[in-house]
Amino acid sequence: MAKKNLPTVILLDSCTYFRLGRSFRPMLTRLDGDPEYVLKVIAELDREFAKNPRLQTKFWWARGTEHAEERASNRYTPSGRKAKDANIAFSFISQHVKDEHIQLSLVDMRVLCAGYACKGIVVTDDKAMQSVADVFGIRWRNSLGLIQLMYERERATLGDIDGLIEYWHEFDDMPTSLLNIKKWRASL
Repeated sequence: MAKKNLPTVILLDSCTYFRLGRSFRPMLTRLDGDPEYVLKVIAELDREFAKNPRLQTKFWWARGTEHAEERASNRYTPSGRKAKDANIAFSFISQHVKDEHIQLSLVDMRVLCAGYACKGIVVTDDKAMQSVADVFGIRWRNSLGLIQLMYERERATLGDIDGLIEYWHEFDDMPTSLLNIKKWRASL
């Protein structure tokens, strides 16, 4: 009998989680199909959230027990060889960011390193993160790519997507891919 492949890890950067986590319940979940995916965050997201009053105010819902427990039980933490790979990647990525004068937070760099180590996919709308990911061969998708995948895997409905767009407008926190999301949504 053939050994079943482990699901591909999809890591959400902080902005992606905060933009999508209220609209899709549960957000951090398995996406069945071929290939299979599992959505995760890194522990640094919660540390960043705990230290940042602006995030706590804007994304007040993320303080709720349901969301906190979901993040706690769906963290990606590299271990063994992957932990070593993530640490090595951090030295190269942080040096590249410094040399090229790229503005990335420590959390942004850590999620890229985790994506590198697990050979997963990082979801980000941040152009600087996408650029660094390209330099280091880290696979990435923007919010539109994740929403499309969730829709294809029947994890998001058209109503969910419409509600998400409305939420973004209400809180004036729209990803750079919003126009493309609207075009894609209109084509369905």
